Amino acid sequence: MRRLAAAALILTALGMARRPPEKTMDDPAKLAAVDVSPSEWKGHSCGVAEPGARVVGDAAAWGELWKEAFGKEAPPVDFKRFVAVAAFAGARNTGGWSVELLAPEAGSKGLLAPYRVKGPAPGGFVTMAFTAPYAVRLYNRPTGALTPEERK
Repeated sequence: MRRLAAAALILTALGMARRPPEKTMDDPAKLAAVDVSPSEWKGHSCGVAEPGARVVGDAAAWGELWKEAFGKEAPPVDFKRFVAVAAFAGARNTGGWSVELLAPEAGSKGLLAPYRVKGPAPGGFVTMAFTAPYAVRLYNRPTGALTPEERK
């Protein structure tokens, strides 16, 4: 019993027994207010476990996306003017992963919304934590189709 108390005292003194900080980095509402433009949200943790991308063009689908991915109400968007692209890296077993939405490009059947899933550098240091990186961006509504396309 004494050894356990001594170990707890030592860990406390070293700062190792503290509670982890509150998780704010992946809160899309806080990201929008802090370090990302109001038309883009990205982070390392969401509720979408499968990799892929989707285009969201109406308020109902937008609300469903936010409930599924973040468990929250969606921020308001004028879907007469904008369309959203959401890209997901899927469930990963380490940190170091991210999703990057690239500039739109003209394609053979309309506009392309390219995105890239970036992994950690080979041999690089990564956190040992489950992640599910994502990126969501609003684009001006094109006259034709908008298709997400993964780039390697």
